[in-house]
Amino acid sequence: MNLKSLKSRYHSMIQRCYNPKNPGYHYWGGRGIKVCERWLDRANLIPKGQRGYARAGLQNFIDDMGPSFDPVLELDRTDNDGDYTPDNCGWVTEREQMLNRRGNGCLGHKRSMESRAKQSKTIKDKREAHLIGDNR
Repeated sequence: MNLKSLKSRYHSMIQRCYNPKNPGYHYWGGRGIKVCERWLDRANLIPKGQRGYARAGLQNFIDDMGPSFDPVLELDRTDNDGDYTPDNCGWVTEREQMLNRRGNGCLGHKRSMESRAKQSKTIKDKREAHLIGDNR
């Protein structure tokens, strides 16, 4: 497991949810998205120069998410309006994450959802297959 990459994902999650100066804050914290108490160290919310990182929340995040972590994957929330919790988070490819966004015209539920973009690609692939005589 690449611990440095996993810690980086953790700290980015905290910053997106709790630091109003973070460029993406309005997409997460500004919408009320929070990190579950199990993963949250209140010490992480104190400015860097005034504290050292508390480790309990980070260690809980590593325990919960580390076993399935791969550095090429991104942290993803199944329910985009839900908080960062063990039950609502998983690791996905960048492409999968792009399909699981607000405003992407999601059709379906949770990880099995199909966005309009994905559905459109499937239809296009079938059309092209039909045109060349491959009836899938």
